[in-house]
Amino acid sequence: MSRTDDTQEGAAGSDQPARPARRETKPLDAKNALLALNRREPEAQRRAPEADTLEALDTERILELPRRAEPAPITPLPVARLPRGMTMLGEVTASYVARLPRRSAPEPMAMASGEHQTTPTRRKTTPLQPEVCPLCHGAGYLRLDVPVGHPDFGRAAPCECKEREIQTRERAKLRAVSSLKPFDKKTFQTFDPSIPGVREAHEVALRYAEDPVGWLIFQGGYGSGKTHLAAAIAHQREDAGDTVFFSIVPDLLDHLRAAFAPTSELTYDALFERVRESGLLALDDLGAENGTAWATEKLFQLINYRYNYRMPTVITTNARLMSHMDERIRSRLNDRGLVRYVQMEAQDYRERHAGRPARGSGGTRGRGGYTR
Repeated sequence: MSRTDDTQEGAAGSDQPARPARRETKPLDAKNALLALNRREPEAQRRAPEADTLEALDTERILELPRRAEPAPITPLPVARLPRGMTMLGEVTASYVARLPRRSAPEPMAMASGEHQTTPTRRKTTPLQPEVCPLCHGAGYLRLDVPVGHPDFGRAAPCECKEREIQTRERAKLRAVSSLKPFDKKTFQTFDPSIPGVREAHEVALRYAEDPVGWLIFQGGYGSGKTHLAAAIAHQREDAGDTVFFSIVPDLLDHLRAAFAPTSELTYDALFERVRESGLLALDDLGAENGTAWATEKLFQLINYRYNYRMPTVITTNARLMSHMDERIRSRLNDRGLVRYVQMEAQDYRERHAGRPARGSGGTRGRGGYTR
């Protein structure tokens, strides 16, 4: 029996556990040595392998990152060459500014002895601000001072400034559709009261323009000055702040007819209401309109409304036109308690200026084809 067998028998017979047999070790090469070293070192103390070691490693298992591409070199843009005879704009501007004459500072004025020279200061101009009403402070409306339970308690009433604004707007709208603009020069200043047959009419017109009460009808022949006095009254009342509507009767009917059109800025009801409610109504050449049933009815509605409310009205006509009027209209014009007639006996001023004798049937043809 050999020694090895004795040893195994002794181990089997004893109670101690048998020692594990030693593994055969082989000499480590460089690659295995590096791997064994990395297993023993902790993660925080690992160091990158040296270049010599990396050369010995298996190159197939190493992950190589792609190299970052080198940026392309920046090449400056080619400078455009100007054609011969041309210059850059900056150079031209610089040479022009250099040639401008420099402004010299103003010489100080010689001051008398004892006086001190002061530097003039510019006044600051501020835009004009609209005046604010001291009553409503620009609101336009006021609350009525009435006790609780009054029908107007808590109701807003227009201020005086708001009422003036509304009246100004209404006057502008009425003037836009009236016939007063062509008669801008027909005022009391341009009327000649020295003409025979017009002095009384001139005096009555002046008094009526100061206090328009009732109706005033100028009756006379063509060119006697009826329209001039009626327009003068309208101008003065308009300057006083009243809402005035002056119109030749055929033109008024044309405006009312046109109000039925879909493209009209004012409806028929709105236009008729403004004419009917105007502070002063002046109707020129009443009776010269075409006597259609519609025209007669609208004129009667207008005249009857103002007749019932005794609203100031000025009318120009003549005896021949009066004879062709509707009986209802003529009856109201003959009310001497409301209406005052002024007869004008002057000759036709158109005939006088032309140097021809006056003719009772002479005249000029107006816009609507009627004779004035």
